[in-house]
Amino acid sequence: MTERQVVSISKVHALPGDEQTDKKNIILMPGNFTQFDPFLLMAEDWVGRGKGFEDHPHRGQETVTLMLEGSVAHGDNRGNFGVLNSGGGVFTYTNSV
Repeated sequence: MTERQVVSISKVHALPGDEQTDKKNIILMPGNFTQFDPFLLMAEDWVGRGKGFEDHPHRGQETVTLMLEGSVAHGDNRGNFGVLNSGGGVFTYTNSV
């Protein structure tokens, strides 16, 4: 494994709520792929009752979801479904591009 040094500390970009989330913080902004490798994006989302994300692809990506508080239902296009509860986590690996 290659050792890396912290080269900068950035402020969180707070965003207002929208139709999907009550509040969102962008931790690592997309587009800085060389600097943030292996991450494409890092965000905190607060999702209230009746809100959530529409179907969207994760082709060629690995995602990590950590549920700090509450619970959320999660499914994929292959019919897999589950509920992620407070303190739980999901690592999603897609093998398609």
